[in-house]
Amino acid sequence: MKKNITKRNNIINKVSENKFFPLAVLMFFILIYRIIYFSFMLSDKIIYDSDSVSYFARVDLFRGVIDLYRTPIYPYIISFFRLLSKDNFIKNLITFQHIISFISIVPFYYVMESTVKNKYISYIATIFYGTFYLIVKQDININPECLSAAGSILFIYLICSYTKKPGAFVAFMIGILTLFLIMLKPIFLICLVIVPVFFIARFITNKKEKKLIIWGLIGWLIAVLGICSYCGLNYRLNGEFVLTKVALNNSLANVILSGAYLYGEDDQITDIINQNKNEWYYKSVFLINNEYMDNFKTSYKRFPKELKANEEIDFCLRTFDNENISAKRIKNYVIKSQHSATHIRFMIRRFLKIVWVYKILFLIIFFETAVAVSAYRVHRKIAWILSLSVLFISGQFFTIALGGIDEWHRLLIPSYPFIFLTTGMFFKITLTSINYKKLLEAVCR
Repeated sequence: MKKNITKRNNIINKVSENKFFPLAVLMFFILIYRIIYFSFMLSDKIIYDSDSVSYFARVDLFRGVIDLYRTPIYPYIISFFRLLSKDNFIKNLITFQHIISFISIVPFYYVMESTVKNKYISYIATIFYGTFYLIVKQDININPECLSAAGSILFIYLICSYTKKPGAFVAFMIGILTLFLIMLKPIFLICLVIVPVFFIARFITNKKEKKLIIWGLIGWLIAVLGICSYCGLNYRLNGEFVLTKVALNNSLANVILSGAYLYGEDDQITDIINQNKNEWYYKSVFLINNEYMDNFKTSYKRFPKELKANEEIDFCLRTFDNENISAKRIKNYVIKSQHSATHIRFMIRRFLKIVWVYKILFLIIFFETAVAVSAYRVHRKIAWILSLSVLFISGQFFTIALGGIDEWHRLLIPSYPFIFLTTGMFFKITLTSINYKKLLEAVCR
């Protein structure tokens, strides 16, 4: 009897000491939560909108076919599942996103576990990441947001792996992953700044890594050349040296919303806006930049017909063809409007509104920046990851404040994994900085 009890206790001890066991338990409960969430708590089984339709554009880089409004990774993924099964490709696409989203919990946990070295903080942060509704909901959204959240985790995981054990391959892959992420979603352009900042900072603080850092910068240079090559291909095929032309639509929408369009000095464009100013502002955008609507209607031919057109898609389909005003003319109109005091005041108010909506997060970022600097000597690994995460979040906020129109929460999806990571690290540093003995003495006085 005693032998059986001892044997059983030994097995329990071995299981509890296994570093994979806590992660397995966490993933089990997160999986149960997600099953309940998607089965009972979420009414929509598939989420899609007009943006989703635009990702069905035909893309074939090797045959010189690219879309002016979407980077190629997500359209390629859609095309792959269409080839795999024409009848079930949407179901297979959503299943793929579920799997990628769930698997991303693993690198998230290991980043937390290897940096904060506090199991309770790691558990809590992982649960928040695995169950946060804004992230989880993207699993059924026909948009690249789900993959972009997982991409953020993979990016910071490679950074964390390098700080833990510097290596040429990991350094090189950080740059290559940057190219992939930007081609998935242009908002990752901030990574082109983060990567050289990271490697230059490593060179300054760890000169022994010189050869490894060169490999990292080579990977980064390939990413830069890849982006420039894609823009060049866009220029050759579509006449625009841009990653995507969506920014032009967003800038035009901001000009309309602010009322600064009156300073654009183009009577035809101004008349179109005046005639439609009492309707959805994007109607004017689509009528002015009617080329986008041409692309949209072409993409809709490839959109699965079992997904019924909602109000937004139906509106886009009913928008009548107008004269395709040249991009150069629209840009000149937008630039003149943007230089007006009306537009500048609008953008300042917009930025302050975003800051106010996310005021708590901005305060956390402010304190985390101070903590990252002050904690470098004691918590070097945390300071590295914390600093880069803060840079990523700040860069995305700045980009959205300048160019985005609405749906801030959706646009910030790539930042949410970084937000959970930095919050966990912040608590770790705060807790280890508290002298509990002195605090207890002060309370007892």
